[in-house]
Amino acid sequence: MRRLFAVLAMTLFIAAPAVAQSLTASSPAARAALAHVRAEAPALGLASGDVSDLAVSSAHTDARTGHSYVYLQQRIGGIDIAEAMVSVAISRDGRVAHAAGDLTAGTAGASRAASLSPEAAVQRAAALVGSPVPALRRTASGAGADRATSFGTVAKMPL
Repeated sequence: MRRLFAVLAMTLFIAAPAVAQSLTASSPAARAALAHVRAEAPALGLASGDVSDLAVSSAHTDARTGHSYVYLQQRIGGIDIAEAMVSVAISRDGRVAHAAGDLTAGTAGASRAASLSPEAAVQRAAALVGSPVPALRRTASGAGADRATSFGTVAKMPL
């Protein structure tokens, strides 16, 4: 029993310094991360408009190292772009220690409006994967932000 208690105490002692503190989007680390990505946009093949709508999706400081980690989500008109994120590590003295991720070029001036109807999008998806166009049957469920519409399947994936 003493050994179990000692192991538990040691585990908590070692893990305690690794606790992270959450940061706000207006924190100095978040501002530094945003400034860095915007300044580096041309070198990454991005226009200034491509990085004009970045949002801090989360940020925290590692209590052990003092580094702050800021995660930036690229958006168009406030709507997240799938898989378009950058993580930026900011050192204790406010310098960028590391940045990595992928952002999408050509989003400047893009519209939030859909350019295809849902049915045309399903047909385009089927063509892209070489699947026959399914018999489209629109079903909807939920309301508001929870509203979901499905059309059947393409390549054995529900739509």
